Amino acid sequence: MRPRFALTWLAAVAIALMLSRPGSAQMQGAKGSDRDAPGIALDLDALPIAEAGPANRRLEASIREELQSLAQESDGPELLPRRRLRELAAALLASPNPEARLAGWRLARIRLAVDRFIEQVHRPEIPAAERRQVEWQRVLLRRFAEPTAERVYELAASEDRHDHERLDEELAWRIAPLLEALAGEPDRMPPSHWPSKRRPSATSPRRVLDADAEAADQEIDALAAWNAEAERLAGLPLRRELLAVRATLRKQQKLAEARRRAANRDEGDGGDEVPVDRAAALAAAAAHAADLERLVELSTLVDRVAAIDRRAAPVAATKVRGLAAPLAEPLQRPQAVRQIDRLLATEPLRLLPGEPALRDPEAPLPDPIAGRRDEIVPSIDLARREWVDAWIRGDDGTADAVASSIRTLRRLLALAAAAPSTAVEGSPGRRLERWAAWIVPAEAIDGTITTLPPRLALALEAWQRRDLATANQRMQEWERQAPLTATALSLDQALGPALTPLAGGAVGDLECLVTVPGGSALLPGGRRVLAELGLLRHELDLAEREGRREDAERFRAQLSARVAVVAESLGSTP
Repeated sequence: MRPRFALTWLAAVAIALMLSRPGSAQMQGAKGSDRDAPGIALDLDALPIAEAGPANRRLEASIREELQSLAQESDGPELLPRRRLRELAAALLASPNPEARLAGWRLARIRLAVDRFIEQVHRPEIPAAERRQVEWQRVLLRRFAEPTAERVYELAASEDRHDHERLDEELAWRIAPLLEALAGEPDRMPPSHWPSKRRPSATSPRRVLDADAEAADQEIDALAAWNAEAERLAGLPLRRELLAVRATLRKQQKLAEARRRAANRDEGDGGDEVPVDRAAALAAAAAHAADLERLVELSTLVDRVAAIDRRAAPVAATKVRGLAAPLAEPLQRPQAVRQIDRLLATEPLRLLPGEPALRDPEAPLPDPIAGRRDEIVPSIDLARREWVDAWIRGDDGTADAVASSIRTLRRLLALAAAAPSTAVEGSPGRRLERWAAWIVPAEAIDGTITTLPPRLALALEAWQRRDLATANQRMQEWERQAPLTATALSLDQALGPALTPLAGGAVGDLECLVTVPGGSALLPGGRRVLAELGLLRHELDLAEREGRREDAERFRAQLSARVAVVAESLGSTP
């Protein structure tokens, strides 16, 4: 596993790449679909589902009290959409499904803003210039309010996972007219709050394990996608020492495809484009693309070695050719894959977080890095030369020690980049609030980030003394004290650019609910765990405010357990 595709401060684990199921559509206003692209999945069975706690039950009770109050008021065009919004929120809050409860929280927290909007739309006197738009908004509010939402209530009450997926689409259709009215733009097509611009690890074919294809045997279109990815990788530049290996891999894959097409014709299974054994075909296509990607990465590694020491490049090229050749031998491939992936995961020649700024004397740097530019840059260069020399000589012990030192620095630099990002609009907490899978208050994240710089300074001093144990200990102390913040920072590193332009406020909350996550969404299979993080944080806050110590400890333990699941599934090299 390559650290550049992962988050640099978490424990190393495999990332499962889940292929989307047929029929999962991505809402584009009221139409469109995106069902073929892969996404990252968390282990849904790693922990039992957390039950709704007092904060959730109180919010649901409050919503139901408001419904009773509204039922006693005189009927009017503005009352029905207000009631419908609260009926949806109450049904979702009562759901056994954490993702549905999170949606209920989103609807509940915008209800007063929607009330004010409805009052404006139905005010008695409307200026002539606004009448056309207001009339259009009234039509949309009636469309939102008139249909019964029995299907939403039925799906929300279900404990079947497939019903949870159907709930996404059903809720999206119910909420879309309200969003369009609130946004004030006809036919508004909201940007996805499930960013389809995936992390590189989500597009990396090396993230597909053969076993994962078993769960995707109905994803026929994915086979074409993997073959297209292989074609793209086969066209990339490659060191000449690796060209023969690539040619052999390509020939083997084409022969295997021809055999599958012939077998499919013999079986009469509807044409030669759909293999008889779909899972095996997907696994083979994914493995082929993964091997081509490994060759590209090995070639890039040789180029990096050459940039540090040109005399070492020929030896490096010979080494990677020896590593890559067994990929074409079925019996030797598993061991070759492990060796190559370990090398690519541990080599310290990749660009570090903020390294261009570190090497630019005019570029600003975050504290406490700013005062150590002249010390850090030479140390990086020295460590990389040491690693190249040790790797070329076959001194694995020294190479591993140097790689570990650079990994620690990578972790420090990544956290340092997040430490000053606490501006109202630019902080990780504010960005993540816009994400459909996250409902943790921004202040719960951003407030803890301010405690990072002092610990980073001490950790960096230890790293410069080559005391890696102390440097790692400083960071581990902070992560133990703020596990949710550490997870938030890793998510922000992956999603920040995609989240920044998304709308906030009531419009943003509704956009979260009218965009059905397709296969291109990050963590479509891990939404339950992420939803529970936010919901448990609200439960913990309430328990602490009310002095319920036992409840607070219980919620804290559940929160920590779920943070560990996210950390493991988003994992990286330590």
